Amino acid sequence: MAGRKNTREQVEARKAEVESALASGQWSRQIAAGLAARWAVSQRQIMRDKATVMEAWKRQHGEADHTLEQARIIEEMRGVRARCVQAGLREGNGDPRLVSQAVNLFRLEVEVLGLADPTRVEIGVTTADPAQLALEVLSGLPMLGEMLGLEPRQLIDAAYTQAEE
Repeated sequence: MAGRKNTREQVEARKAEVESALASGQWSRQIAAGLAARWAVSQRQIMRDKATVMEAWKRQHGEADHTLEQARIIEEMRGVRARCVQAGLREGNGDPRLVSQAVNLFRLEVEVLGLADPTRVEIGVTTADPAQLALEVLSGLPMLGEMLGLEPRQLIDAAYTQAEE
């Protein structure tokens, strides 16, 4: 008869890693396969861990208001949003319209969760060419302002700090 493979601490650490992958919006079958290999468990076990994490999220937000299906949809939205941002900001051939779609997905997530509109969003970016990044951000401000019903000047409260080498 096979004994228990993992200690309680190992199981909790594995579930924490699964939760981190879910929260980052980067969940995929490849991520699940990588976690399974890393923890020497089956992908099926990783999927059970994922279900456990999502059930815990559901309980955190209240049984009556948020269903497991909402958690699944939010997970998928976060993944799509993350991929949109990555593709939209890709150096050289990025598509700024994808960043716009990421903003739309964020607004949809806020609605699904029933949260108030965010009052502050902070974005930290490191790039070799801050001037190019500024141009890319500025090109998207009119569209973002229109979506949020604000003037572009109302959107920016920026500070620049030089990264230590």
